[in-house]
Amino acid sequence: VQPHEKSDRRCCDSIINLDLTVHESEATEIYVVTVQATNNLVIWEPEAAVDHYNIYRESSTSGVYTLAAEVPFDEGGMWLDTASDARMHSYRYRMTSVDSCGVESPQSPIHRTMHLTINQGVGNSWNLVWTEYQGTTYSTYRIYRGASYDNMQMIGEIPSNNTTFTDNNAPEGYVYYQIVVLLGPGGTKDGNEGIIRSNVATNNQNGIGDVIGQWSVVSVENGHIMVETLQGQPVQVYDVSGRRLHNVTSSGKDYFEVPATGVYLVRIGNAKARRVVVEK
Repeated sequence: VQPHEKSDRRCCDSIINLDLTVHESEATEIYVVTVQATNNLVIWEPEAAVDHYNIYRESSTSGVYTLAAEVPFDEGGMWLDTASDARMHSYRYRMTSVDSCGVESPQSPIHRTMHLTINQGVGNSWNLVWTEYQGTTYSTYRIYRGASYDNMQMIGEIPSNNTTFTDNNAPEGYVYYQIVVLLGPGGTKDGNEGIIRSNVATNNQNGIGDVIGQWSVVSVENGHIMVETLQGQPVQVYDVSGRRLHNVTSSGKDYFEVPATGVYLVRIGNAKARRVVVEK
């Protein structure tokens, strides 16, 4: 049965029966909200009988949720909130499903993200404090540390009734931390979706401006520069003289025309520019 066909039938049945309490269906539930780079990624299991999903984000007023996005059924059960900044604070989300007749389900239970902060303790130790993840059950937090964003290892595990940790053996220099929750079997079809991540916290005063690099690919295809990165990120292309040739907001995968064989610089978000050699 095709999703829209089932949705139409359900909608028509409710009209024939003059059933004004169409919201008898259960709400579509968020599976997890995790951090991807510096944005929040909302993940759920797509259902039949759905035209699109409404994602609601808590506003600046506690308990008041506003519509953040309408996501078509066929977009795979994920939505990246490019308006979020996971480095700043925790976020809360709810969602609904809408059938082809415009009937909206009740709002789902709330999911709240983890927000990690650090402060220096005695000597070279670091104190970690985070908000607990809300919306699903789990028993353990894993603490990760590294000398860079993209090279972290687990240094400890603590029970989920605790949201503080002191790293008494931190190395000198810049350190990066992240809190991770691994869910048990079940959930959605993609195995990676059972991982909930906090933001990355660091003592590096320059922050994690190069974080976008982990989530992007720059290559050359048929004389064009191809950039794959998070949707919504700014992408700029320069020639070696510093003249800007392109300045766009990424659609997720973009191709850029350049005038001739040569060296070009590609900058994604706040990351350092990358050097690319193009042969025409």
